[in-house]
Amino acid sequence: MRLSELAQQLGGHVAEAHRHLEVVGVSTLEKGAKGDLTFLANASYRDGVMKTQATAVITSAAMLGDLRPPPELGLVMHEQPYLAWAKALNLLVPPTQPTPGVHDTAVIHPSAQIDSSASVGPYVVVGEGARIDEGVVLDVGVVVDSEAHIGAHAYLAPYCVVRSGCIVGARCQLEPHCVIGVRGFGYATDAQGQHHAVPQVGVAILEEEVEMGSHIAVDRGAVTETRLGRGTKMGNQSAIGHNAVTGNHCLMVGHNALAGSSSIGNHVILAGKAGVAGHIHVGDQTTVMAYSAVTRPIDGNQVIRGVPARDARDVALEQKALKQLPALLERIQTLEEKLMEEKP
Repeated sequence: MRLSELAQQLGGHVAEAHRHLEVVGVSTLEKGAKGDLTFLANASYRDGVMKTQATAVITSAAMLGDLRPPPELGLVMHEQPYLAWAKALNLLVPPTQPTPGVHDTAVIHPSAQIDSSASVGPYVVVGEGARIDEGVVLDVGVVVDSEAHIGAHAYLAPYCVVRSGCIVGARCQLEPHCVIGVRGFGYATDAQGQHHAVPQVGVAILEEEVEMGSHIAVDRGAVTETRLGRGTKMGNQSAIGHNAVTGNHCLMVGHNALAGSSSIGNHVILAGKAGVAGHIHVGDQTTVMAYSAVTRPIDGNQVIRGVPARDARDVALEQKALKQLPALLERIQTLEEKLMEEKP
């Protein structure tokens, strides 16, 4: 693809001298070769622009700063280079389009509704009354239980499970071994200390364009629903408790946990291994830094960290003060010794 065409499709700009250059593949700055397109979206890698053998780089003026790349290197300039890179990947490395139809080994209940454009792979099981909409891809070994609904153009990777009555919205992407609608963790303890399971009769709902890494469990609601808001993205090995709710376009980077009946607002970010305790709400636009535990309600538009999580600036001040403790203790000890010496 010529850079002139690429820049037009990305909404970027390329210098006249480079418009004729062609790219046929993608790579990193370090490993780029002739014909490759790469990108610079992190200033830490600026030096790579001077050394790369790639044909062209997607970047921005802010990223380049005062750097002067080799004159032969094509520059596709874009205000959001990482977003442009994502779009370029779809153009240069388009995803494989599966063939519509139902594999011979799939087990489909007679009452299930499967759109003719859907692709149902080997050993898939679709239960009674389930609905599979247009363009859906169910990869190897997927299970869609009774009365579950998979929205248009959703993709379920191998061995995903959607339990009875649960909903996966349009254009959702689930990586292997995700389970939607796990029995929620609810137990009543009797006078003898024995634990009795409380039936979980609600559902789990993924709104449109939710994306999940592998090995994610979403509990069904105890009575009503567990819900993940539109456009929410989740990394690997996370757990969503019963009746938990996320707003729209949240990011959960990985190894995260939302305990039962917790909720987070719109555009909330949970960094790696961050978690939210039960019945707690985190407000819109809040970032919870890695390894943090939210144990009290948090207003919106904050950056919090620590255990328990609190304002990240306060934590930084506390840590700075802790580093000074040894010196302070030494000073106190010296003062005490002087006082003892001065006693009559």
